[in-house]
Amino acid sequence: MNDKEIEIIKNFDMVKEKVMPFVEFIMDIWDSHYGKIKLHEKDEDGYRTLEIHTGGWSENEEIIMFLEQTMFWGMFWWKSERGGHYWLKVKEIPEVRK
Repeated sequence: MNDKEIEIIKNFDMVKEKVMPFVEFIMDIWDSHYGKIKLHEKDEDGYRTLEIHTGGWSENEEIIMFLEQTMFWGMFWWKSERGGHYWLKVKEIPEVRK
């Protein structure tokens, strides 16, 4: 992961930016040779489960470390299991009308 990718994660603003393109960005930079990342279909409440497994790969674990410091993680984290396993329930935030 390069400095630009780290900055994108750190500076993601859920109020100004769409959630799903950010999820796609995370999926694009994820190293799937060692870990696993999968976005499931919508559930009955409109949430999509983002299933993440680091595979013990340091760059994947670094992505998680930076994500854990964001509002995105705070809003959508669902559960974690020992060994680098994470699940988030994600969906777009409705725009606030003025």
